[in-house]
Amino acid sequence: MKRLVIGRILFAIPVLLVVFSLGFLLMKKTPGGPFDAEKRPPPEVEKNLRKRYHLDDHWTKQYWRELSGYLRFDLGKSLKREQSINEIIRKAFPVSATIGLIALLFAVAVGVSLGVLAASRQNSWFDHGAMFIAIMAISTPSFVLGPLLVLVASMWLGWLPAARLDGASSYILPALALGLIYAASIARLARASVLDVIRQDYIRTARAKGLSEGKVIWKHAVRAGLQPVVTYLGPATASIMTGGFVVETIFQLPGLGTYLVTAAKDSDATMVTALMVFYASLLMMMNLLVDIAYGWIDPRVRDARS
Repeated sequence: MKRLVIGRILFAIPVLLVVFSLGFLLMKKTPGGPFDAEKRPPPEVEKNLRKRYHLDDHWTKQYWRELSGYLRFDLGKSLKREQSINEIIRKAFPVSATIGLIALLFAVAVGVSLGVLAASRQNSWFDHGAMFIAIMAISTPSFVLGPLLVLVASMWLGWLPAARLDGASSYILPALALGLIYAASIARLARASVLDVIRQDYIRTARAKGLSEGKVIWKHAVRAGLQPVVTYLGPATASIMTGGFVVETIFQLPGLGTYLVTAAKDSDATMVTALMVFYASLLMMMNLLVDIAYGWIDPRVRDARS
């Protein structure tokens, strides 16, 4: 397992370099600039701003300057906000992470429970009903689900805030809008995986020994059947933990996704590139945690990779 962790860390270095290079070059080729607006600053002011941020330097010089900053864990400054990107991430990521953590816990709890119960009651009304709801949830995008939740829970019932951060209750609707799709996907995946496991010989043996159906399912079948779910949780967790661009925009939350969307609209190349690298780092870290979790769930995987 130690070799796996070290190998993944070493592999991450060239991957992050490629992500940084692509982000940097694509933003340089994108039309427009951070100072293009309906009301542009006076020419002398714009000239001073470009000089201050080294935008008049050759692109290769800008590339090496930014890359050297990344090697010192300095992601630079936003061209529009005149703030350190490290500081922006420090303030914005906890908002996205809080929404993401609530959404993840909801998705795993609801998805696994529904999937396992549906598998244990295959072809029953509960199985068909649960999978119908799951398909409906998967088919409903967040930009539709979010306004529907606001309409029902905020406008009609008045239970929860409609937007912006106003206490802990402000996280509930965004987390539901973000987590429902993942809960539905986990439910379908858990059902298919558990159905495959309960057909195995050792499950028949457990039943033949007189174990109750509950023990057979939850003690023996679920642990082996959760491997595909754990695999899915790697990239899904990285996506959830960033808060979701659409959800944060709908609910007007100051999360990292909102900053990335705003930076892309403002052609803030430094910010966009830095957040791309941050997201890539998060994704690789989550995938590493999935591999470690594999070793805990199935010792055969741990022995093979040690």
